[in-house]
Amino acid sequence: MAPKIMFLGLGVVSQSLMDILLQEKMFDSDQMIVVDKSERSLSFFRSRGGKEENILPIVIGRDNYMVIFDHLNPGDFLLELANEIDDLILTTECTKRGIHLITTSDGWFPEKNQADLCYEDHLQETLKLARAYPKNPTTIMIFGINSGVINVLIKKALVDIVEKDDTSFVTENRDHLRKLIKEDKFAQLAKELKVTYFIESDYDTTETNIGEPKPNTSYSTWNAFDFYSEMNDRASMIVGTGTKLSEALEKMGADVDKIYAFDQDSRLLELNMPGKLCRVKAVINDQIIEGCADDHEELHSIREYFSIWDEEGNLEYAPSAMFVYLPCEIALKTALLDQVDNYHVITPEEMTSGGEAIGMLIKGANFNSWYVGTDSYLGDGCIGTPPAFLVAVSIYAGLKYIFKHPNEGILYPEQLDTDEIISYISPYLPVYSRKCDII
Repeated sequence: MAPKIMFLGLGVVSQSLMDILLQEKMFDSDQMIVVDKSERSLSFFRSRGGKEENILPIVIGRDNYMVIFDHLNPGDFLLELANEIDDLILTTECTKRGIHLITTSDGWFPEKNQADLCYEDHLQETLKLARAYPKNPTTIMIFGINSGVINVLIKKALVDIVEKDDTSFVTENRDHLRKLIKEDKFAQLAKELKVTYFIESDYDTTETNIGEPKPNTSYSTWNAFDFYSEMNDRASMIVGTGTKLSEALEKMGADVDKIYAFDQDSRLLELNMPGKLCRVKAVINDQIIEGCADDHEELHSIREYFSIWDEEGNLEYAPSAMFVYLPCEIALKTALLDQVDNYHVITPEEMTSGGEAIGMLIKGANFNSWYVGTDSYLGDGCIGTPPAFLVAVSIYAGLKYIFKHPNEGILYPEQLDTDEIISYISPYLPVYSRKCDII
């Protein structure tokens, strides 16, 4: 019996993904189940051949989330693409029930003190679950474009540094560094290369015909609710073992009195100001941008994957990591509002030009700085809008990976095979990897 696939939320990303899956004949519409209350979304599903009996027109929350498992069996797929969902709870249930899960972000059911919820807590609890169920049906955590494919591309960049960099350290130690790659010891590789910073960048250049935004309304090219929440979270970064706190503060343009908290274990530095008010320099392709410094899920999994501990459990090495986001003009303008009552996802009809680029700048002492990334723009053949297409292609790659590796338990993006994931995205997205010395 063919597996079913449930879309928990059918927004712009899910719609782009659904068209890709139908085009690639990975699933047909009879296998698809949609959980969404939006009539516009449900009309889209019907237009793709979706059956009425495969529609759950409800909003999933703390009190009713178990209903989704009435429609899924072991070996089926659940794609979590909704707002205000506790991904740790869903991951636990899917793991126990043998259901494949892909999440694109991490979240919680609504809480009174939402700002105090921590990605690090979910990461550590999920890793415990992964160790307890090592050969369960494969689940891939936080696998969109960022977090997700960009984490995988870090490993490509490190491989390219080893193969192409012309500094004396890499040249003299190339065979040894190749051996670390072959043995999948990327944390040790990063340590020996003396990687100091992973600086992630996200630049949305979308232009629209909207004119003036509606009052008290958040605009976004992907998810206006999540976007506004993210921009109002505390400005944050991971401070590596080789980075002084004073240096981190300088990079974020903040004084010591702006520190909200610094956790020695997770290395997370939080400022007493929202990310939307913090400006940090980053690189996209061959240009410097200045964007907002947000706490993002992948910062924590990157720090975890590239850390080294001694036999007593003391942290010996961890790189610094930052996420720098420059939204499109209308989105940034509405993010600066003190309060919003409405949320608007910019439609394809409202977009006139532009797109989105995702990148990672890797800096260190023993090699030339390196840039890796991808992008999508209107007019380039994307299915749906460019921001949605980037995420949809990433989820498609995750599904392809699960079909080939069905029993690997719970995985984070860094644990996936680099060449395999790139082979899945390359028919749809470009991959750039090159030396970068502009900052």
